[in-house]
Amino acid sequence: MELLWEKRFHLDVSIYDRYKAILTTPQDWEQIITEDNHECFIYLRDPNFVIKVEGPLENKNSHFESFMMSEFNIRIEWFIIKLFYGNNEIYYNYDIPVDDSSAEIIIPDHHFINVNHVLNGISYHCYIKDELPYILTNFINDIRNVSYAGYWWNYVTTDNVIYETKKEKAYYEKLVFDNYEKVKSSEFASDPETVQSLTSKIKLSGTRGEGGDITLIAKEMEKEHLLVKYIKKLQQDKKDQQDALKATINTELAEVQHSLNTKMASLNEQVCGPSSFQPPRIELKPARYNFD
Repeated sequence: MELLWEKRFHLDVSIYDRYKAILTTPQDWEQIITEDNHECFIYLRDPNFVIKVEGPLENKNSHFESFMMSEFNIRIEWFIIKLFYGNNEIYYNYDIPVDDSSAEIIIPDHHFINVNHVLNGISYHCYIKDELPYILTNFINDIRNVSYAGYWWNYVTTDNVIYETKKEKAYYEKLVFDNYEKVKSSEFASDPETVQSLTSKIKLSGTRGEGGDITLIAKEMEKEHLLVKYIKKLQQDKKDQQDALKATINTELAEVQHSLNTKMASLNEQVCGPSSFQPPRIELKPARYNFD
């Protein structure tokens, strides 16, 4: 009974996994504004779980990043979001309002792929659906009743790769590693007009190169965006292949089903003779598709 109780309330997992579980129920959280005008969220089933939002921060560059290149606002504010259990800080990340502050995103993970002949590798931003940045992004927008039908979510999915699991991430990063030499000239070629446009936007956003040469920043942003675009292309190619396989499987199952039902009807007529009785029809459907 004790084990069942622990499993029911996620007491048998790490504090990080407990946070991941309870963040999926925003209705169990309450928003509180503190005396110093900071926003907090308290988990009603266990007040030891507290989320604090602080900002806007004044020590962050004001220009946008590659993970939000589609965002039309070129000046952004940075907030910090912290997860506590009791007095212990468990996790923190940056929280950025987007789409005229109608929605918010938690900064996605920044990852590197060590391809040949590229110093420090190539980098990009991604969300993994069972990791805190993605779960927190959903939580903060769900608790504010933000609609995902707006432009902001299209921007997020355009500018970032979204994976189901770490296993899927590893699969596509290996594909990039294996194919990079063959596709780098076609998929990762720089466009001077894009770099010029990004450079202009960064200047307009207010930065004057605090993070380095603005043109170099623009070029790095373009490279990251091209990598995101390529991985999303690989994901779409795999989805198209799986859809084609599903269609083939369903067609073949339908043909087998028709053949079996025809034989059953023939056998029934031979055994029982012509009658109003009809044997039950056989229906063949895949329980699930597994393409791993």
